[in-house]
Amino acid sequence: MHFRRGILAGFRWGLAGLVGAAAGIAAFTFESGHSLSSNIAWWRLHAFPGLVVIPLFLFSAGVVTYTPTRHVGFAKNLAILFVTVLPLAAILGFLGMDQPRYKGNAEHPPMYLSEVLMFLLPLTAVSCLLILKRSVPSAKRDSPAGDSVLSSASATEPSEEP
Repeated sequence: MHFRRGILAGFRWGLAGLVGAAAGIAAFTFESGHSLSSNIAWWRLHAFPGLVVIPLFLFSAGVVTYTPTRHVGFAKNLAILFVTVLPLAAILGFLGMDQPRYKGNAEHPPMYLSEVLMFLLPLTAVSCLLILKRSVPSAKRDSPAGDSVLSSASATEPSEEP
């Protein structure tokens, strides 16, 4: 397993996700027809979770892609993480892990720690399972039975006799 390579690739992909999300939010903030102060207020409340969740997903997909010795494509890993983690995070939210936000004069942070953990815990669990699954040698590929099937197939071919 290549832990260093996986962590470095994860940081690169996470940084790319952070820069991409920030660029998209900045483009929306400065190009929309609303006032800059209302756009920044919207960004603070609604876009901040994207700046946290998108780099987390890309970091995990980078680690899952480059840590095992057996290489699987980045897009496939990102799709697997997306399809498995979002339902798990929704279940955690349904079970009450997220903080209620009350209307009124109460000041709320953009994201509570429990909301970050709603994505981080399933993401870490699924990433670890994918790395472990891809690190263990496949029984089909490495078994002696697989070699005997190949040798028996070549034994049935007619041999050339002089």
